[in-house]
Amino acid sequence: MNNKEEFDRWFSEFEKESAKYQQMFNELMKIDLKSLTEEELWDKHNRIWQQLIRSRRISMMMDPIMFSSERRMIKELEDYCKKEKIKDVSKIYSTLTSPEKASFLNFFEIELIDIAKKIKGSDLLDNPEEFVRLDIVKKHINKYFYAKGNWGYGYRYSVGMVIEGIKELLKEDLDELEKKKRQLSKENKKIRKELLDKYRFSNTIRSLSDLSVFVSYWQELRKENALKFIYYETRFAKEFSRRYELDVKDIMLFDIKEVEEFVKDKEKFLIEVEKRKKPFLLIHTLNKLEAIYGEKVKYYFDKVVSLKDPDKISEIKGVCASPGKATGKVRIVNTVEEFSKFKKGDVLVTGMTRPEYVGLMKKAAAIVTSDGGITSHAAIVSRELGKPCVTGTNIALKVLKDGDLVEVDAEKGVVRKLK
Repeated sequence: MNNKEEFDRWFSEFEKESAKYQQMFNELMKIDLKSLTEEELWDKHNRIWQQLIRSRRISMMMDPIMFSSERRMIKELEDYCKKEKIKDVSKIYSTLTSPEKASFLNFFEIELIDIAKKIKGSDLLDNPEEFVRLDIVKKHINKYFYAKGNWGYGYRYSVGMVIEGIKELLKEDLDELEKKKRQLSKENKKIRKELLDKYRFSNTIRSLSDLSVFVSYWQELRKENALKFIYYETRFAKEFSRRYELDVKDIMLFDIKEVEEFVKDKEKFLIEVEKRKKPFLLIHTLNKLEAIYGEKVKYYFDKVVSLKDPDKISEIKGVCASPGKATGKVRIVNTVEEFSKFKKGDVLVTGMTRPEYVGLMKKAAAIVTSDGGITSHAAIVSRELGKPCVTGTNIALKVLKDGDLVEVDAEKGVVRKLK
């Protein structure tokens, strides 16, 4: 069995498990959790996360394969381009790995643009009660109820968020923006085909390119599932909070596998919460879940990224996730609490982006991450936004500081300090 057949089989299994997962969600939406007995509540909760695990186990098979494939493709491309005396290896790599199917975020924004066009010129944005009665608005909110959540908390998409989003859209040319959004995937497909036709790439490079495009799409589906799960997990956390008199955001500090153990023992829960209000790591293995804290966390990160004299480094290199060039001041953002310091035109520097970072990414001149590759959230979203993006630098957070003036030359996968 070749790799394509194997991946197709995995993907088919993933779709089946995701369909079961979605059916459970649909049933859960009809249930008032307050009406359940304690036993019924925990049974519903555990069934949901067990289904999530089944879905995750299948899709996580692709991660180690994709990581090794990325490295192999870069090496193959570098060798080929050196032999053929071709420049811009990073740009070619980015083109060959760009997704050819639109993400749920892209569809979400197209629908929002459609609403903006329909109500433009009216006073509906000043009348939320009347605005929310529109069928197109109700359908949009119900369809994307999970879209404004993040990896830590499932915020419900609200009419206020819709109005805020439309107000931002009305500052732009809606027809041009919609055209760009609708053509993005087709344009990616067209440019990749032109590149594959132009050069005599090896079969290995072509196969790895196909694999990257496929995995980018799969990553988006997995991300969408995860955001839905976090929304429902937040619903459960709110009910646990009510019944056990615990803070809901403290409950969300716990992994789905351990939440029952801690929530049912208030003293143990409160002791653990104090530990987790400082940096901590949860390490998953096949047989256990381990939490580490304090100096052990610092030791772990220092082992992963160890640098001598980071202040003397003026240039860092990563992978071109989205081509382009931009100059701006560095703003390091690793938590939601740091969002307020970010200004339009800044260069966003972070470990990795998450769904809640999209607003910042829209304002950013460029995006730079320490982690992630060409199928990461930062890579996929920056391509859709047309923002220069360099991922997988490993050392960006060690070398760059707030206020540094940098040039991001994404086509070469390079970030240079200017002063």
